[in-house]
Amino acid sequence: MGTMMRYVAAALLAAVATPCVATYYPATLGAEVTTVPGLTEPYPYKHYSGYLTAGEGRQLHYWFFESHQSPSSDPVLLWMNGGPGCSSLVATVGELGPFRVGDLGLNMTLNPDTWVKVANVLFLEAPAGVGYSYDPTGVYVTDDTQTADDNYLAVQDFFDKYPEYKKNDFYIAGESYAGVYVPTLASRVLKNPNGVQFKGIAIGNGAVDFPILGNSLIFFGNYHGLFGKRLWNALTQYCCNGSQLAQDCNFGWNITDVKCNEAVDEANSIILHGGLNVYNLYDPCSYEDEPEPVAFATPKKGSMSQHKAKRARHEVSEPRQLSESCQLDRSNEYTKTPTASAKKDCSFTSTGMTSKRPYTSRKHLRNGNPAARSSTTPSST
Repeated sequence: MGTMMRYVAAALLAAVATPCVATYYPATLGAEVTTVPGLTEPYPYKHYSGYLTAGEGRQLHYWFFESHQSPSSDPVLLWMNGGPGCSSLVATVGELGPFRVGDLGLNMTLNPDTWVKVANVLFLEAPAGVGYSYDPTGVYVTDDTQTADDNYLAVQDFFDKYPEYKKNDFYIAGESYAGVYVPTLASRVLKNPNGVQFKGIAIGNGAVDFPILGNSLIFFGNYHGLFGKRLWNALTQYCCNGSQLAQDCNFGWNITDVKCNEAVDEANSIILHGGLNVYNLYDPCSYEDEPEPVAFATPKKGSMSQHKAKRARHEVSEPRQLSESCQLDRSNEYTKTPTASAKKDCSFTSTGMTSKRPYTSRKHLRNGNPAARSSTTPSST
């Protein structure tokens, strides 16, 4: 009877204990992040980081954040930045992620508007050679087809490592050149979901048609009063054969006219490097020497109208050094700090993040225009 009772007790103990350990998976042991260098506030939610295996052993780095609300039922959203060659850590610490890099890249604070409040967000660095993702062979030439195949394999590997999320709705999202990454990955998931509950995609400012994008940027600048009459006349004369109709203009694709190219370069410089907030033209930009963001609409800096007038008269001084709201220097500097660059490979573990791999960007070959993209090998120094 004593032996029988021991068997019954053991069975009951196993029945009770099983639910308590069911959510732990060997593949994710050691992947939980418990320390983020420079974070100035407590972050009470779980997040994980490591590598997902793609084709031919390529390793794509990820950072996965559980939803603040209900991780077990909230959707899983995969996010990719574009470029091609831009790290998705740009979004993690500068856009929709839970963190914001502070002054000079030395610290991080919490982002009150993070998407992680309502979704489990997976930030993926792709293709190999971007950010902390790498190819063990050291070959960093790729194209859209290989990138899509690798991203698909990475998604499958993610759900193998985190099977408890496979029942959740799944979305694929991104910006810029992710206008290529997102639909090509979505096509593969639709063809072979392998149990993934795929529901849809989201693309912000997607690079879906380069001639249209190039033209629309110049028309945007003109109709927002960023150019003077001289520049607009040069653009229409040399790039549009004197017309002002969009279908007659070529501001951004295989430009052969030297004077057109010079005018387009000047226009792009005004829009992208002239001290304007490229995310929202009427939002403020902050500066390295000013503790608070300052809008052009304030008397201290002059109004937007004054700024336009100076453009027209060619009186604008050299662009000032902008901080995080208008460029990504803070994010780059953060990954160069000693605590974030102690080892060769990225490691988000219980001891925090350590890496020497470059934070952003590698140029890659792109389908349809291989000459336009060069290939470089990541530095590990």
